[in-house]
Amino acid sequence: MLIDIKTNSVNTIDQLVVLLKKYPALIKNISWVITGNRPDESLFNNYPSFIMFDGELYKNYSAHALNKIVMMSDNFKRYSAWNGIDNLQETDESVLETIINKAHKLHKPVRFWNAPDNEFAWKTFMHLQVDFINTDHINALANYLNALK
Repeated sequence: MLIDIKTNSVNTIDQLVVLLKKYPALIKNISWVITGNRPDESLFNNYPSFIMFDGELYKNYSAHALNKIVMMSDNFKRYSAWNGIDNLQETDESVLETIINKAHKLHKPVRFWNAPDNEFAWKTFMHLQVDFINTDHINALANYLNALK
């Protein structure tokens, strides 16, 4: 479960931990991944094992922090101004491949937010080996993916 925190990270996660501890089945069966406002990486290991984190692609994390990071995400616009309609420029593709490979070498899946959200973009992201595709068009993406079978 990816939880996008918009408030103070430490206070919010502390409250989330208290709440989740009331529901052991949820702790046992679901990974709770914090994205958005995150605490400093030095605090990651202070949280129980059921709380994990979404790392930020542009950062370099310690090995200790990487143990609590289950995926790497970032604002797509940090790497490219691509509109998802025209072909991706070679320089942008190279930048994206480099950052995706960095995460994959750490055995972390990749997700971009604030990214183009259309069929051509989805195809491009799949070509780049982006692991999670953000979309506001769930049915259209489902139809597209089902047609690939």
